[in-house]
Amino acid sequence: MKIPRQAPEDCQDGVTMTYLELVKHFADGPSKWSRKGGTFDEVERKMLNEMTSVCPCGGQMIDESSKEVVYRCPECRSPDLDLEEDVIFD
Repeated sequence: MKIPRQAPEDCQDGVTMTYLELVKHFADGPSKWSRKGGTFDEVERKMLNEMTSVCPCGGQMIDESSKEVVYRCPECRSPDLDLEEDVIFD
C-alpha cells in the first residue's frame, strides 16, 4: 500500500484536513501526489496511521518517525548500523 508523504499542494498551513479529505487525497493515488505538497500536521498523521497501520494478520505498523523504530541490517538483522545521516531513504 502506498501512502503519500506530503499533503496536497493546495493545503493551507494551520487548517487540518478532515478524514474525508484525507481519504480523497489517499484515493487520488501516487500519480496525483506531489513532493511540493505541504506537510501533514499531527492530527492528520494520526488519521493516516489509523487508516493504514493495520496488517491483515492483526499486527500494527509503527510510524517511521517514532522513537520505537529500530533500523536493522536487511541481511543479518543487526541493529548495530553505522548510519551517516539521521534520514534513511528507500
